[in-house]
Amino acid sequence: METTSQPVASIKLEAHPERAMSTRALLLLFSFLMIVGAATVAVWLFTAHQAATFDGLFLVVVCLVVILAFGLYARFLIRDALRELSKATRPTPVKGRTAEHKAPEEISVGR
Repeated sequence: METTSQPVASIKLEAHPERAMSTRALLLLFSFLMIVGAATVAVWLFTAHQAATFDGLFLVVVCLVVILAFGLYARFLIRDALRELSKATRPTPVKGRTAEHKAPEEISVGR
């Protein structure tokens, strides 16, 4: 018997493809999780009075950078999804002109 080895990325593990989560949704969920986690750590540093130390201040800055990075990425994902949704709902243009869409005639001003 010959066994063919497949790369791990090409193996499908989904038993129910209709219930599978898309990659975009998973990344958005992970981004929100990172934002909430970093905000929680930053709030904890302030409530524990550790933000006044040099190390605590550094950790607060790192948390704010993580919030900014994942927030911008989440914003990009949402904007991209909305753009695709608007393209899908936009009616297709009709080629050629119909009677309703004739060009307006030129209006001459009296001389």
